[in-house]
Amino acid sequence: MSDMKFTPGPWGISANAGPYGKIIIARHNNLVRYGDREVAFIPLQRSDRSESDEQYLSDAAIIAAAPDMFSALEAVLRALLEEQRLVYPPESGNTPWAIAHCIHVATEALAKAKGEE
Repeated sequence: MSDMKFTPGPWGISANAGPYGKIIIARHNNLVRYGDREVAFIPLQRSDRSESDEQYLSDAAIIAAAPDMFSALEAVLRALLEEQRLVYPPESGNTPWAIAHCIHVATEALAKAKGEE
C-alpha cells in the first residue's frame, strides 16, 4: 500500500536555544545529533511572542510523529478494507456509513501525505 517518498522515520526533535534558535526535526530515534538528516525546522521567533515555545515544541512534536502516524493510518486503512471485503462486500452496498466514511477519510489523508491531493 505504501509508496512513500519521504524520509523514513523515526524522526526526533532538537531545540537550539538562543535568540535565533530553531527546532530541528531530523531522522533519528530520540535526540537529534550532528549529521542526522534534517527533515524540517521551525525557527524560534523570539522577538514575536505571539506563539509560546510550548506551541513551537507542540508543532515540532506533531511533525516528528508524521512517519509513525502515516504507518498507523495505513494499518488502520488495511484493516478497514479487509473488514469491508470480508463482512460488507462493496458490491452488496451494505457497508455501514461509519466504515465507508473512515475509509474515505483515511484514503484522502494518505493521498495528501503522499502529495497526490
